Amino acid sequence: ERGSLGDTSFRVSGWKEDAGSMALRSAHARASLRLRGGAGEDEDEVQRLIENGCSLWDDEKDASGAERCFLKAIELSPKNEEALSSYGVLLHESSNNFQEATKYFEMALSSNPSHIDSLHFYGNMMHAMHEDLKAKMLYERAIQEAERMIANGEEPHILYVETLCNYGALLEKALGEVDAAEMAYKKALEVNPEDTSVLFNYGVLLEDRKDDVDGAQTMYLRALEIDPEDLNVLMNMALLLQNHRHDYHAAEKYFTKAMEVNPDRVDLLSNFAVFLEDIRHDTNR
Repeated sequence: ERGSLGDTSFRVSGWKEDAGSMALRSAHARASLRLRGGAGEDEDEVQRLIENGCSLWDDEKDASGAERCFLKAIELSPKNEEALSSYGVLLHESSNNFQEATKYFEMALSSNPSHIDSLHFYGNMMHAMHEDLKAKMLYERAIQEAERMIANGEEPHILYVETLCNYGALLEKALGEVDAAEMAYKKALEVNPEDTSVLFNYGVLLEDRKDDVDGAQTMYLRALEIDPEDLNVLMNMALLLQNHRHDYHAAEKYFTKAMEVNPDRVDLLSNFAVFLEDIRHDTNR
């Protein structure tokens, strides 16, 4: 049996190591400014403060510096949904201050009920708080708004695929809605067929929920073509080959590659040790 290796990953800070959620916010903030066709002097300063705050937190984990930037931006523009939502993200990610973060997310959505960033990151926080039905509702509103943009001929929102990924994981793991989760992953892959987190999550669903080992292996291999050092995928491939294919030689290759990527990961060490002691020992008799 697999331990925690098959767990679906959420692409947000604290749930997946390489998330960079604030960096995504900063990129979207710049795109939003361009789409507006420019701004006045005060709005330029607000935008600069938001970007600086995102950079301070994402790149340097300077929560105090980021907070000063966001609060100054809110002082200059009290109803700016980007500033309000960014500060909500910071409060959640830096200190798990759910009560204050909720206040700022609600203020952002009061200013703009269709603000996808706020809906997405508020949904992430609700999931972290195990408020799964609220998280589901927020993700669905974000997806609906993103799809409205696409229907109007606009480019997919920068968080659209990520929202679908997290929504699918929530549906599968927390709510047991496996078919709906699969639809979310398929939709995400239609937009970006090279998103490794979606490929990984979909592979886990196929393996664990659908008993579709061939489909799961296909998803894992597609992910490894894009990122050959994705540790989660390497571990799951090793376990799939060990537990389902009984191809111990190939499984050992994936375990070894995973160890080269991160030799200190506890669950990897544990599973590899069991493999070496039990499986390899038995096959060498």
